Amino acid sequence: MPAETHVQTCPVELSKPVKVSEVHELGGIGCGERSIDEYLKKRARNRQQETLAVEYVTCFNRIRQVASIFTFSSGSFARQSMSPKKLQRNTATAHPNTTTGPMGRASPAYFNGT
Repeated sequence: MPAETHVQTCPVELSKPVKVSEVHELGGIGCGERSIDEYLKKRARNRQQETLAVEYVTCFNRIRQVASIFTFSSGSFARQSMSPKKLQRNTATAHPNTTTGPMGRASPAYFNGT
C-alpha cells in the first residue's frame, strides 16, 4: 500500500495544443537535455516557419507562457513485425504510424502535479 503524502497541489488549466508561433514564450521550457533545450529556445520557431518541423505547445491558461512542447513524427512498420499471422494477410507491406514526441515542459509544471 502506498504511503500517504501531504503535498498540497493546485489545479493547472492548460490551453488546447496549437502550433508554436512568435507569441509563445519559450524561455522557461526545457527537458534537461542541453541540445534539445537549445533547439527549443533558439531554432524551434524558425524551423516551424520554414516548414521543416512542426511543434505544438500547450500554454498555461490565459497567458502565453508555454507549459509543454511536443511534436509528431511519422513513420511506418513492416508487415512482418505484426505478431499474429492472421493480421498480416491482405495488408500492405508497410503500415504507417504517427508517434507523439514530448520535447519539454516548463519547470512550474513539475511542481503542480502535472
